[in-house]
Amino acid sequence: ATGRRVVVLAGSGHMLYNLGLNFRAWQKSRQPFSTIIGLQVAENSKVKVSRGLANYLYGVKQKPYPTYPEVSLNLKKVEGLTNLVVAANPTEPLAREAGFQKGDVILSLNGKETSEINDLRMTLAGFKWGDEVKIKVLRNAEMVILTLKLDPEILKKKEKS
Repeated sequence: ATGRRVVVLAGSGHMLYNLGLNFRAWQKSRQPFSTIIGLQVAENSKVKVSRGLANYLYGVKQKPYPTYPEVSLNLKKVEGLTNLVVAANPTEPLAREAGFQKGDVILSLNGKETSEINDLRMTLAGFKWGDEVKIKVLRNAEMVILTLKLDPEILKKKEKS
């Protein structure tokens, strides 16, 4: 396979110490490889790392919040019900600020009905920081509209508390 290259993009935990996906690919191909890992570094700080982590480490400036909003909701399916149910009161700030409660039955997101966890994830993945999502839930036999604000300032409040 002269002139060909394979690039594997994966989370660093799957590549560290050349023992993850990169090593498995090498076992199959016996082709030379290098591992490059991005490492977040807080501004004005130094980080000591083991040279065995990877062939190359690339330091990037630490972001004050994730690139994409993450709504951490513990969801479950209940037998006889097609909709998703919130399994526990949220502990993460975005879902908590929206007012989700254990037992809420999720009916729709911005008017789009959803009953599968992957569909919910894909719908939420379409939103970005600054967006607001109207989520219709059934709570104690009443329809409630929650507003999920994808605001990074909400995450900053968590860090301060």
